[in-house]
Amino acid sequence: MERYDLVMRVMWRCTVLSFGFLLVWGLLSVFVLPKLPWVYELHESLFGVTTEQVNYLNYCLLGVFKMSAFFFFLIPWLVLRWSRPKT
Repeated sequence: MERYDLVMRVMWRCTVLSFGFLLVWGLLSVFVLPKLPWVYELHESLFGVTTEQVNYLNYCLLGVFKMSAFFFFLIPWLVLRWSRPKT
């Protein structure tokens, strides 16, 4: 039972950290990234992508990260929580 609770706590902490990171990343993408034109220029010179493509890739990666956090941390935590043995 102790190990079961430990795994549940770890999954919950990973979920909170993942969504906290996602929140910071999203806020930086919305409020800070548009004010830093050198970031777009750097990506354009290195990879040949436009500003719209950088924004699109950032948005897609936010979605991939969010789905990964759901599938690897939140859903296993919910399963463990709902299937907890009665004590």
